[in-house]
Amino acid sequence: EYICTGSDSGHAWIYERSTGAVVSLLKADNSTCNGVVPHPSLPFFITYGIDSTAKLWRATLPVDERVDDSYLGRHKASHGMPYEKSPIIHQWRGVQTKLSTLGDFEDSSLSVFPDDIPSRDDDIDDSVFGGLAGVLFQSSRFGMHVPGGPRNDLAKLPQVLRQNYYACARSLINGDDEPVRSGLDGLKRRISLIRLRHQADKLGLVWDPSNPWMMRPKEHLQCSEKEKDGIESEEETENESKEKIRFNATKYGNHADLIPDFPGDWIPYDPDMTSKPKPCGIDFNKYEYGDFLGERYGSHLVQSHEEAEKENVVEKDDDSSKANDAIKEAEHPANPSAFNGDKDKMKGDDDTSNNSTSEVGAKVENLEVSSQKEDSMDIVSTPLHNGDIDEEEDDDSSREADFTSPAWEVLLESVLLLKESGNDALQAGAINLAARRYDKAIQYCAVAYTEFPVGDVTFLVSHQDEMMKNSGHEIHWTALLKALITIRLNLSMTMLKKQINDPPAALEQAQLALNELKPFTSTKWRLDKAQEDEINQQTYKEAKELQAKAYFRLGTAQTSSGDFAAAIRSFEHSMRSTREATPGREPEPVVLRRLADAKREHLRKKKRHRKKFKFMFSNEEGGGTNGASGTEGKEG
Repeated sequence: EYICTGSDSGHAWIYERSTGAVVSLLKADNSTCNGVVPHPSLPFFITYGIDSTAKLWRATLPVDERVDDSYLGRHKASHGMPYEKSPIIHQWRGVQTKLSTLGDFEDSSLSVFPDDIPSRDDDIDDSVFGGLAGVLFQSSRFGMHVPGGPRNDLAKLPQVLRQNYYACARSLINGDDEPVRSGLDGLKRRISLIRLRHQADKLGLVWDPSNPWMMRPKEHLQCSEKEKDGIESEEETENESKEKIRFNATKYGNHADLIPDFPGDWIPYDPDMTSKPKPCGIDFNKYEYGDFLGERYGSHLVQSHEEAEKENVVEKDDDSSKANDAIKEAEHPANPSAFNGDKDKMKGDDDTSNNSTSEVGAKVENLEVSSQKEDSMDIVSTPLHNGDIDEEEDDDSSREADFTSPAWEVLLESVLLLKESGNDALQAGAINLAARRYDKAIQYCAVAYTEFPVGDVTFLVSHQDEMMKNSGHEIHWTALLKALITIRLNLSMTMLKKQINDPPAALEQAQLALNELKPFTSTKWRLDKAQEDEINQQTYKEAKELQAKAYFRLGTAQTSSGDFAAAIRSFEHSMRSTREATPGREPEPVVLRRLADAKREHLRKKKRHRKKFKFMFSNEEGGGTNGASGTEGKEG
């Protein structure tokens, strides 16, 4: 049932034979795991490698009674995990720099999304250990210093896969031999399948091997959760209200959990997102393993060989051409409809009622932008193509961004859904969960606002061309850009909560938001572009209001970092932006309070420094006097 191999990263990989899913990722060696030796009859195996020890492993069920390995238990454990920054959050500019090195590759079909870039600094000198060998060497070198000994690293599986794909892509671009026989497309397809299956298992969701990005909750578990949600009292207490908010933010089957964690695992394969979708799903031999596949995944995913033959015979009697087409489609399960028939049935019919569920893969229905608390950002959602800065036609019209593709709307809906889910989690006190959802939303925004090899995702091409023409800056004021800015500011606030407490990261997010606002808040732009234009005047006002909030977040982060002088300047900039957005408007009271606190703390800091320097210089002067007197006395 399982296949186990070693690897240069020091891990022993255990794959489920029937699906190719990774079920365990064992840290078996501090350098390289050279091999695995199974016991001929018992569930034992030995791993060996470069270090001086061999490890004996035994397959068991969970032995800790405190571990809830049920579907709901996994879901709750996943939501309670500490937040770890993605590479896009950890080093936005570094990811963009690495992506720029991949952009000139001759193979236009190569697709390396921003979420494919690892956070580890892989820039090893190519003259010594370049390409794939360099990255693998570095992985082994860093592995030597990882504490903890043998362990299961399954929780780190997505990061390990991302590292491997980037290593192979960079190796190919550097002109080395092709690192995998199946090519990068085949490797990317398998990695996407493994990561999507990992996400489904982690959250207790149903995973469809034909449309792997179309995850959905298990019906019986969702029904039980709805029953809990339906129990309401006529007079709801404050505690009950808070508990209900927390339940809705963290409940099983939350729409935000159904969106793939990595945009690159969904967008290149979905016909709704690209005109040339890449093959997806698992390559099964239906004629030899159809019975197994039907038993494993259910009759709604695949028909048995006998049923397929019967249908082909009926089709051939009625219309031979249709039968031939059906057979060809059945022989190519990479087609999204090969296993489950009509794809629209998987997505569900449109439903505008409040009880409608979101289509997996971010096909979100009945999206509402709710009002937020004082510290949350609230935006007015406008059509993605409205509010362009410059409406004048350029000589090269083919390079103008085209926002008419439905894929842009799907991307926007996905980002807004993640933002709202993050706001709900923040309001419920689930700080780490809120940060993960904001992080995930920014990863989807990065698809639109970073330059990378898009491959066949053609709806991004014209927009990337225009950004390159404008030195990498976005010049269209759209709902997606506003969403990105507000999510950054929400994440900045979240990172200052005691559960995370990362002031430098909070400061960086606020600074990135200010950089993205620059083209729309400069006085020169306002005079040149928006003097008599009502739409652009509104754009300027919205941008200035967001700038005021961004400076407020920046000042708050600087206060937490102890840089009170910089915080004072940021709060003053926030007040100035508020007045420029709406002349005569007074700053928010919270800004005035934070400014006063920063000034008071800055004054205290200056006093402490004066005392310290005064004490230091007084000691030096006293020491010098005593030394002189001693010398004079000795000479006398």
